[in-house]
Amino acid sequence: MAIPEAQGSKALLAKMAAGGRVGEERPGADRRGPGLIVRPYRPGDFRRVRRIFVDGMTELATPAFKRSARAPSNVCLLLASGGTVYTVTASLAWAGLACLAFLALVYLAGREHYAGYVRERLRTDMADIEGHYLKPPGAGFWVAEVEAEEEEEEEEEEGRVVGTVAAKMSPGDPSSCELFRLSIDRRYRRHGLGARLTRKVLEFARAHGYRVCVLETTDVQEPAIKLYQKLGFCVRSSRPGPAHPILQLLNKVSICKLEQRL
Repeated sequence: MAIPEAQGSKALLAKMAAGGRVGEERPGADRRGPGLIVRPYRPGDFRRVRRIFVDGMTELATPAFKRSARAPSNVCLLLASGGTVYTVTASLAWAGLACLAFLALVYLAGREHYAGYVRERLRTDMADIEGHYLKPPGAGFWVAEVEAEEEEEEEEEEGRVVGTVAAKMSPGDPSSCELFRLSIDRRYRRHGLGARLTRKVLEFARAHGYRVCVLETTDVQEPAIKLYQKLGFCVRSSRPGPAHPILQLLNKVSICKLEQRL
């Protein structure tokens, strides 16, 4: 569920569109780009960071459904289910209902793919961001924040966080880091924020001596994959997402692994 947009946020969005810059300089913050800074995560960001993550994952159920519904195997199953019911009942209405029921199953399979991932992450790294991304050596977590004008300083600071990204060492490979949790509030997309956050991780990786940066994303996230490729990543492999065999039969979403040598 999206967080309601306050009047202050609307004003900031207008300033971004106009190319304006607002707010005072903050130590350790990356101020490239109008109206936005990228800074390290703070404990007060916890709820907002989790909300951005959940919203970003949940909205992928619809593109996952569209991809799966067009898959040849699912089209055949759709026609077979409708045809079988029509043969048995001689009713177009019941055949249509059978087709709708099958499409509903396809949608639920796609939604469960992401819902299951969200549940797992909220129990693990997103339940203890500091423990997973701030305390281990060679790891980090950053947020993008909308800068506020002086008259807006009383606005809850947590509500100004509009993007996230994280990085940590790849398990068993100290020369490689993984990029995680790149997610942008949908109201602040198309401002180059995804590229800025990705570059932040690449700069961090080079500064810490990593030789490779890797990440995983689903193939329905085509804009994200194009962004990564534009920034120098290459797709190395693809595999079906972890799920119950029945869900894998209906859900045609694959997990892509991308890599960039630094």
